[in-house]
Amino acid sequence: MIDTSDTGPTLAASVTTAYAKDVSLCASSINLLLYVTQLVSIADTHNEAFVPVMLWHNGMLLVTGKAQHREQLRATLEDMAKKLLVDWAAAQR
Repeated sequence: MIDTSDTGPTLAASVTTAYAKDVSLCASSINLLLYVTQLVSIADTHNEAFVPVMLWHNGMLLVTGKAQHREQLRATLEDMAKKLLVDWAAAQR
């Protein structure tokens, strides 16, 4: 048995940044994930659990100088969100 939760899709954003002071560089791991939670039952054991089902994911590593990092990070997140919208629209056709 597979059943979806009533909460609908969830968009999760994760940004982890490290700064290398000696070379004045910032590195950020950026991930956007769209998922739904579904109730899954294992036929043999009848155990049930809610599990995440990934609908869409995009991730990258951004490395820039400290002075440019904030703006580059903002622009990267905006571009990733735009890609999600384009991909989602294409999937609905």
